[in-house]
Amino acid sequence: MHACLAWLARPPCLDAGSSPVRLNVYDVGRTGIVQQFNHVSVVWLGQSGLFHVAVEVYGREWSFGKTAVPTDTGIFCCEPRANPDHNYRCTVELQPTSLSRAAIEARLRMTSDTWVGGKYDLLRKNCVHFCEQMALMLAAGPLPQWVMKSSKAAAEMDSA
Repeated sequence: MHACLAWLARPPCLDAGSSPVRLNVYDVGRTGIVQQFNHVSVVWLGQSGLFHVAVEVYGREWSFGKTAVPTDTGIFCCEPRANPDHNYRCTVELQPTSLSRAAIEARLRMTSDTWVGGKYDLLRKNCVHFCEQMALMLAAGPLPQWVMKSSKAAAEMDSA
């Protein structure tokens, strides 16, 4: 069992009524140039940037990425706002979920074939797309447009 799914199998929290859901936004990579680009693009121009995103629920942060073994799941988790590959930028509060950890685990297992690391595509199947689907699964609402804008625009330009 994947370590993240094993974590979800722990006994539920005492307060099982609902859990906050957050979207943690990172500047892609660890270089200052992306941070500067994103700052200018988002703050000064009101546009989108180059982001890695993850959904935080029940104290864990979930995302999707490419894997060394193409058949392995691309779904992974880490401590919130602590992804070692990217620079944390901000957190966006989404709607809380009423799903239990067990229900989330079951749904992630059902979709694990959809989110295989070998199917990662920078333009059409990336962390933004995964988080968009996870937020819908959690009934946490849509992701902000400024997060999704670059990913959608790049895919449209590639298709044109």
